Amino acid sequence: MTDTELIIEPGRQDLVIRRTFDAPAALVWAAYTDPARVPAWWGGSRFDTRVDEMDVRRGGSWRYVTTNRTDGTEYAFRGVYHDVVAGERIVATFELEQGGPGYLQLTTDTFTEHDGATTLTSVVLFQSVEDRDGWVPTDMESGIRDATERLDAVVREASGRAQGTAGAAAPVDPAAPVDPAARRLDVVASRTVDAPVEQVWAAWTEPEGVRAWWGPAGWTCPEAVMDVRVGGSSRVTMRSPDGHDMHNLWTCSTVEAPRRLEFVLEFCDAEGRVVDPTELGLPPGIPVPVPHVLTFEELPGVGTRLTVTEHGYPSEATQQMSQAGLEQTLDKLVASLVGARAAG
Repeated sequence: MTDTELIIEPGRQDLVIRRTFDAPAALVWAAYTDPARVPAWWGGSRFDTRVDEMDVRRGGSWRYVTTNRTDGTEYAFRGVYHDVVAGERIVATFELEQGGPGYLQLTTDTFTEHDGATTLTSVVLFQSVEDRDGWVPTDMESGIRDATERLDAVVREASGRAQGTAGAAAPVDPAAPVDPAARRLDVVASRTVDAPVEQVWAAWTEPEGVRAWWGPAGWTCPEAVMDVRVGGSSRVTMRSPDGHDMHNLWTCSTVEAPRRLEFVLEFCDAEGRVVDPTELGLPPGIPVPVPHVLTFEELPGVGTRLTVTEHGYPSEATQQMSQAGLEQTLDKLVASLVGARAAG
């Protein structure tokens, strides 16, 4: 592995990004083209990345959405694959949907393997010298280095699994399924609510607001002891139709009222002691804990768009189960807010 090299020559309308990974090309290619792995590195540590579309073939399209972890700002990127040679080369366009100088590019990525290591070279062609020079003074360089460092970590993790406990390299098929433990499947759901952003925020952070809706269809929330501050832990109880209580702890890591809330959810007993979800009758595979990211976007004249993302599900079965529960829970949230506005 080497540091990331950036080549930006005066008077040219392109730039070159180069990095060598201590892994075969198949592993680097897989980390670069698998939609389950891309969010782990694309955009760097300042952004959460969602892959909306990724059809890696000639004529296929891609679309990623990044969310700034500091202020919640979203940026959508898209492009078309003009040429794809599996394990060797990708030629694709890159465009920021919001527009702006330098955000229409053509990128050629080549994967060159030598003695078990792989050099990834990306040549980024802009529409003009001015576009390139206008793009370079941004925080582009630090962002590229950050992203490639994270890509290297993904590759090294995959390489360690491929080596196995005996240390002998195993053949790797770039089309092989991803180890479920490394897929980090997400649950994502959004709702647009005819309510001010402050009211939607309060529904997640005030005891009375949470009690009005928390839990899937048929469940109630008899208790919500809220401590919404960085490092604070809230204890929220949901009750099943047959009277069984299930308790959660929400421990906050980011509180940016009323725009962004990040917390990890853990299952606990009535005294707040953390327990394994399987002890409560839940199936294996529920992340411990479950990271949550909530964004609240004010839509003038419309209301508020709420997006909830849960990270870290290792299997499609637990992901789908949690997706269904989240969808039902957010439907109850919307109904409670609509009812509150009607009553008010």
